[in-house]
Amino acid sequence: MKSSLRRFAPIVITAAGLIAFLGARTAEAQDQPAADPSQTEIDAFVREQMREQRIPGLSLAVTIDNELIFTKGYGAANVELRSPALAESVYEVASLTKQFVAVAVLLLNQDGKLALDDPVSRYLPEAPPAWEKITLRHLLTHTSGIPDYDDAGQPLDPHRDYTEDELVARATKLPTKFAPGVRWNYSNTAYVLLGVIVHRVSGVFYGDFLRTRVFSRLHMGNTNVNRPDDLLPFRAAGYRLEAGLLKNQEYLAPTQCATGDGGIVSTVVDLAKWDAAIQSGALLPPDIWDQIFKPVTLNSGKSFPYGFGWFIREQAGRPYYEHSGHLQGFASHILRFPRVRVSVVVLANLAQADPWEIAHGVASLIRPDLKPPADHPIDDGEPAVTDLLRRTLGSLRNGEVLKDAFTDEGANAYNAEVLADFKQRLGKLPAFGKYELVGRAEVGDQTEYGYWVQVGEAKWLLEVALDTDAGKVERLQFNPL
Repeated sequence: MKSSLRRFAPIVITAAGLIAFLGARTAEAQDQPAADPSQTEIDAFVREQMREQRIPGLSLAVTIDNELIFTKGYGAANVELRSPALAESVYEVASLTKQFVAVAVLLLNQDGKLALDDPVSRYLPEAPPAWEKITLRHLLTHTSGIPDYDDAGQPLDPHRDYTEDELVARATKLPTKFAPGVRWNYSNTAYVLLGVIVHRVSGVFYGDFLRTRVFSRLHMGNTNVNRPDDLLPFRAAGYRLEAGLLKNQEYLAPTQCATGDGGIVSTVVDLAKWDAAIQSGALLPPDIWDQIFKPVTLNSGKSFPYGFGWFIREQAGRPYYEHSGHLQGFASHILRFPRVRVSVVVLANLAQADPWEIAHGVASLIRPDLKPPADHPIDDGEPAVTDLLRRTLGSLRNGEVLKDAFTDEGANAYNAEVLADFKQRLGKLPAFGKYELVGRAEVGDQTEYGYWVQVGEAKWLLEVALDTDAGKVERLQFNPL
């Protein structure tokens, strides 16, 4: 799964992040820049997080006022070879790929070769009638209604190499979840299709287009499409935790490693150059960058805090932008606070790593006012919702899905493997006790909740997204605090 968000796919907003979201123009006035952080403090924090999360290797870059002021590798890039992680280590960046694919589409738009409100069928003539009103803009903003292959119950065979035409053909057979523009739903399939469209319109593979038009121009010499058979100096190995043991990443066929939803490899140094290019307005005119960082407007008139390959947040009255990725033994996060000119990039080689936590923690060491607000219990005015979630979590503990509690899409995420993992992980815990509401926010057509759940002597964080109209669960995550 090429997830874009914090802890779980397809979406996570933590209790600390359950705040009002707001889009902002990149040309806004800037606050005073931050001071250089203490390297000792950052080192101690990162190493502690790596111990807690059991991350083998990690690379970090920090930019302040558009200058790379701190970059370092921690732990092992390759455990078996005992190779250290370096600032130059090359990682799969997973869904950070999407922001590059979005720029490729916008460059073609600037070239006059496509328009964002063109129907997808103009470039994919094999599109089914259900896609008639889906536009490129819908694909870019995850509002097309085209689901993930996995969420639709039709996963790709990880051992098979698919051609682009085969991937498109499989996508056209997926049942759409809603009419375009009605809702927001994260879709890796949409960005697979965008990668194909860049190829068809430009005449070159999307990765080659990016290398010529973006990576070479920005001197990102260690960034390219992931080709597992390529010899890459300082390539990091990916890992996963299975029953508490560290394992090599699972095999994924080479062509599936290179699709537009998550196929880029890079370094923290190159991604810091990418951040600098965005900050300086390179490659695209200012009004186009504004579109990238503008929340999508749904058909209802509500907005959802996602632009073109970026989540759009607000904290203490300041807009900021971020995106995560998880794929095949790797986890990534890029975090940008343009108003104070602070950015953090984290790349790690563990599938279960939480780079969101590390990126935000480092940012708060640079500027304490960037620390996410502390969680604290708030009045629970919806006891029926709390009861629904209590029953839902109880059923997952038994390895079952309480189907009437989930939307169809939400229920589809719980295949046999996921349910077995919940049963194994939660079944051995003490009885669940008190539920305390610590966050609630309306986000587009969803309502996000955060709860502290008493588990023996400890507290765990339950994070849930409900379809606001249906009152049913779309996404859920349960983790120790």
